[in-house]
Amino acid sequence: MNKFWKVMLAVVVGVIIVHILYFLIFLMIGLSSVGSSSTDVSVKDNSVLKISLANDMPDKVVDGMSFDFMSMTPINQLGLNDALKAIEKAKKDDRIKGIYLDMDGAAVGFATAEELRNKLIEFKESGKFIVSYASAYSHAGYYLATVADEIYLNPQGGMSWQGMCSQIMFYKNVLEKLGVEMQVFRHGQFKSAVEPYICDKMSPANRKQYSVLLNSIWGKICQGVSEQRGISVDMLNQYADSLSIRKAKDAVELKFADATKYYDEVLDLLKSKSGFDGKDKDMFISLEKYVNASVPKAKENKSKNEIAVLFAEGEIVDGNGGNGQMGGDKISEELRKIRENEDVKAVVLRVNSPGGSGLASEVMWREIQKVKETGKPVVVSMGNYAASGGYYISCSADYIFAQPTTLTGSIGVFGMFPNLEGLVTDKIGITIDTVCTNASSDFGTTLRPVTDKEYAFVQQSIEEFYDLFITRVFDGRKGKGAEGQVLSEKALVDSIGQGRVWSGADAIAIGLVDELGGLNDAVKKAVSMANLSDDYKIVEYPAKKEWYDDLAEKLDITTSIMKNELGENYIYYKNAKRVAGTKGIQARMEYDIVIR
Repeated sequence: MNKFWKVMLAVVVGVIIVHILYFLIFLMIGLSSVGSSSTDVSVKDNSVLKISLANDMPDKVVDGMSFDFMSMTPINQLGLNDALKAIEKAKKDDRIKGIYLDMDGAAVGFATAEELRNKLIEFKESGKFIVSYASAYSHAGYYLATVADEIYLNPQGGMSWQGMCSQIMFYKNVLEKLGVEMQVFRHGQFKSAVEPYICDKMSPANRKQYSVLLNSIWGKICQGVSEQRGISVDMLNQYADSLSIRKAKDAVELKFADATKYYDEVLDLLKSKSGFDGKDKDMFISLEKYVNASVPKAKENKSKNEIAVLFAEGEIVDGNGGNGQMGGDKISEELRKIRENEDVKAVVLRVNSPGGSGLASEVMWREIQKVKETGKPVVVSMGNYAASGGYYISCSADYIFAQPTTLTGSIGVFGMFPNLEGLVTDKIGITIDTVCTNASSDFGTTLRPVTDKEYAFVQQSIEEFYDLFITRVFDGRKGKGAEGQVLSEKALVDSIGQGRVWSGADAIAIGLVDELGGLNDAVKKAVSMANLSDDYKIVEYPAKKEWYDDLAEKLDITTSIMKNELGENYIYYKNAKRVAGTKGIQARMEYDIVIR
């Protein structure tokens, strides 16, 4: 027994020491990052701005710092907002002679790629060069790379050009084997977020919507590639169908790339183009570092008129939310700050969310209404997603922008919770007995199925919230849409609702979106609606957290380990955790949507 307590004590002490070490490491990195971020970055003459997109790019980085516990290194993450500003700054900076696109492992969403791509097209107006290089191009990476003046591939590399697909993992059979019954409540024939738990394949309605969605996105990509590379859309599809591109030389022969080069040859090319005469490594300045570089003779904007840009990103949850989540209370608090700030003349709401809690969505919708009551125009800019709850908070805006590849709509709601009685009793052998004061005192437990009366009770709540959802959309969007599809009555909202997901390009004709465009377009529209001309400045909300905020949350090493071990399959682990924590009515699109 003494040996047992010695081992236990050793384990406890070990755990404490490990957490202390993590804290000290985090503290040192945090302090160093504070010091470095406050120092202006030096930019050499004839520099080349290097853009690498191997890490996912959120719309805005709110956390002060992220950390990879597997490699014990800080993650230097950049937000799309800062990336766009940095590229605009480089356009006018005489020290920057061009841009190098490092497209190996590009992991950004298609709408994010579209936003960056449009900004790079503007950058080329300066006459400066853009060169792209990769060992292998993904669809998103190549689509972005096509803005470059020259595209190169490693001689032994390749690229993916085979069309797009979406894969959904279904859990019905494994749940049955485990004795778990998912009890589902929903409204909408296309509201397929629950299908993985009650089906073993896509329903016809779900297959139809994703066929339309994928073809819309793929069509936009082919159109963009065709315009930049001079290859017809028909030939692009023919190459995809026949898997014509296997090696780097195939990409060159079919005009997808200009030539094959080794990395050292690309470096020599960049030095020649930029006129840089120093060491290779000194020629580049990363986009992450260039964000903090000051531009000589830049004038300070002293305008008192503010355009508030509020970033609403992540899964919608009740409360304040955590990393990667949009807390309804947190966003509502930011909206109240904006409403009460007399210097704010207009608001741009940047939405990048697949939805989530119906209650939190309604809470934020209310605060947006209160902002509008002050007379401040509200313009929405949609990112990769603005679906279900993400569309709920967008629909009442005065004007809505989306990218062609934005996933939006998904106007529908659902709720579900598991019945574990079969697992606990039949599989494990545990029996359950219950004492109640009333007929449904144990309603909501996961240890028995719902009764018919309880099912009707929940389903009625689902139907009522769906009706509220389409009412919100109709009130915000009535009169919008193309000829023959104008949203003139609530029934038309229901016809394009039912949980169906739309691309931004298709959402215009049915009245869900006003115009195709990005964040900068939304800002320009807000300025115009507020009649501000050039007398304004942009203020972003929420403010960036300091590195020491939410320290305990950042010290969670489980996420780092699971991401490292599972790779691209981490999404399925994350979704399983999300389902386990789902409560209340959900206005959310599919958990498992993966587009490749």
